[in-house]
Amino acid sequence: MVVGIGEAYGALKDSFDIAKGIKDISDKVALNNAVIELQGKLLEAQAAILSSADRERELEEKMTGLKRQLSAYEDWDEIAANYVLMDYGGNTYAYEFVVDPSETSNAPHRACPNCFGHRKKSILQFTLRDPYQRDHYKCHACGDTFVFGVSENPPSIPEQY
Repeated sequence: MVVGIGEAYGALKDSFDIAKGIKDISDKVALNNAVIELQGKLLEAQAAILSSADRERELEEKMTGLKRQLSAYEDWDEIAANYVLMDYGGNTYAYEFVVDPSETSNAPHRACPNCFGHRKKSILQFTLRDPYQRDHYKCHACGDTFVFGVSENPPSIPEQY
């Protein structure tokens, strides 16, 4: 932005100097050349000002985007404070929502640790309970599957005589 203003100032200063010199020119050809040079310098100043305005607009858009990112970053910290990393056995981890009894708007749930590490909240969806009494969950955001619980012996089938 400073460069564009400096260019505009230089072109306007040159224009002023040319305009001062025009009053002393008596030759018609020299006068026309001076006027053309003056117009060129004025166009140069105008282009520098427009370029400076474009750069200022780009910087404002970039600053607005950075403010949005900072706000999302701060919001994430507030969201993440409501979760605790839990070990569900069998080397399976997930973030569990800490239920506040005073709030009824949030149900207990588990969040995907992979997505959570990327500052996204993705609630794991229950898919099935296997014969080993392990719960299977899937994250639909990243596609990972999780098996919660330590493998127990499968239920025995009663022998029939």
